[in-house]
Amino acid sequence: MAKPRTRKARAGTGWALLGITAVMSLVTAAGLFHVWNAQKNLALRRAIWVEVDRSRTLENERTELRREQARMTAVPRATVKAQVMGLRPPRPDQVIQADEIEEAAP
Repeated sequence: MAKPRTRKARAGTGWALLGITAVMSLVTAAGLFHVWNAQKNLALRRAIWVEVDRSRTLENERTELRREQARMTAVPRATVKAQVMGLRPPRPDQVIQADEIEEAAP
């Protein structure tokens, strides 16, 4: 014959159920914390990567702008040589006749 359950035995089952529920809640909370922390780290890594990529793009753009500035502000060699030789561009009202070609003397 089976013994009927006593009140004390049922109380032990209730405490066991409460203990299992508490442990499951703690494990679930730890898992959620881990996922939240991992997502935060991934978001930070992504933000850092975006900033590094943006920085590289801006650095390349700055280099290109410096090259363009140097190209625009550099005095061409022909202009410098012409100034050294005393040559200057014609005035707007000056007429230049190029009937004869002068040959440079050796």
